[in-house]
Amino acid sequence: MILSDQKIQHLNSITHDGKVIFFGTDPSGVIWYSVKRSGFEDTALVPGASPFGFEAWKTLSLDASLDDPSVRADEQKQLTDTNGNSLLRSVYGISDEVTKAASAPVQLVSGLGHIYVFRQSRTTGKILVNRFVLDGLKNELIPKLDVRFRRSRQRLVALAPKGNDKNALAQADSLDYRDMDGNPFYEPATELSFIPATASGRFTAALTATSDTERNVWHVFAYDTTAQKLVLYSVAASSVGLFSVKDEIVPVNGARGATYYRTMSGIVQRTLDLQALLVAGPPAVVTYDLQSERHTKQGPQLVRDAARLMLVVPVQQTTSSPVVITAVDFAVAADGMLSKVDLTPDRLDALRSTTRSVVLPLDELDQIKVIGQAAPPPAR
Repeated sequence: MILSDQKIQHLNSITHDGKVIFFGTDPSGVIWYSVKRSGFEDTALVPGASPFGFEAWKTLSLDASLDDPSVRADEQKQLTDTNGNSLLRSVYGISDEVTKAASAPVQLVSGLGHIYVFRQSRTTGKILVNRFVLDGLKNELIPKLDVRFRRSRQRLVALAPKGNDKNALAQADSLDYRDMDGNPFYEPATELSFIPATASGRFTAALTATSDTERNVWHVFAYDTTAQKLVLYSVAASSVGLFSVKDEIVPVNGARGATYYRTMSGIVQRTLDLQALLVAGPPAVVTYDLQSERHTKQGPQLVRDAARLMLVVPVQQTTSSPVVITAVDFAVAADGMLSKVDLTPDRLDALRSTTRSVVLPLDELDQIKVIGQAAPPPAR
């Protein structure tokens, strides 16, 4: 792996599907990547190539998504607050906003079958994320495909057929991964608009599992340039693996196996108290398991006892003090939330609310009977 030709800086790496992938950013903001061969790829069989070496550096494809007016209109209607500010936003096209990153390492997450590439936009300072699929034979990262109507090339609006004769049915629009010309649709970048613009790439992200195998939680630690503090944003993963900023009802395990339910806010924001230390560089986070050895009929086996998350932050006491590393270790609860995060918020802000009137039958409440009394468990 040679760096001198491309002047690649700010390296970061991740393992995905058993392969090691390096990422870097050049001075112009272009993101590059290189995949380590496993010995069976097409390039590993080329005469003179190292079967277990690294591939040549390739640019990460961030400009493959075609603009979709239907999604932009829907997000303006569904994913904005009461002041019209976006909470989540899809970013299309080939502008520097989506294709150029700040001079800082990208943040990487391997999960739900994809590689998530988080980066700070070079022009807006906002955090963007794209998903990629690894082609193991070519050692290439392919942008996540998108499903749209083939004729209109939009996800939510189909092209109406012309006329009303028997040939109109043949002109009906249908959903697919490709348009009528065979060109694939690719997923756009997602801007985490609910997080203020950060600086110098001072953010990191992690994905935690829950007791529900179909539910996960995103945790983004980002430096707030106004408050000059590190802020944690916890957001549920959507059904497709992106972000859901809507409130949810989540189960809570109580005493003696009882299950209760509580409301989880769509965006949980907490400011980390670093004891007056100054953040001096990009943070990093890793999830890991606490394991213990258990003796079974098949012999000793490692069993996971708990899931944990560790955050490390470069800090200093003053701007002239030496930089040191501080670490904060969190336990991960069954609902995916982190320990040391108070479940009692200082305040609740309704960023968007829809009120609906529900009329019940007159005798609906007469059918409810008290069968027991129990208090919800205290906040952890």
